[in-house]
Amino acid sequence: MNDGVAHLRRQLASEGFRLVLLNGRTVVEQVVEVGLTKLWKVGELSFRDAGCRLFVGDGGGRLWMGWSTNLQRNGVSQEFKARLGDW
Repeated sequence: MNDGVAHLRRQLASEGFRLVLLNGRTVVEQVVEVGLTKLWKVGELSFRDAGCRLFVGDGGGRLWMGWSTNLQRNGVSQEFKARLGDW
């Protein structure tokens, strides 16, 4: 991600995004690591044995929402995606 941080910062600044969604633990960790936002754990959804942690932040004047489960991973059910959508 470090290679694209400057581009992402420019894009976020120029496009007027008010909401940024973060899909998966790696992305959640990377945006914090490079200083795009600070995130706080605000909840958890049951997902298999591990659970899915839910995060929010407000860096750069926009709302950031993320979750630790990658939705593109095999085995993520439509039911789980619907519960995440309700959050």
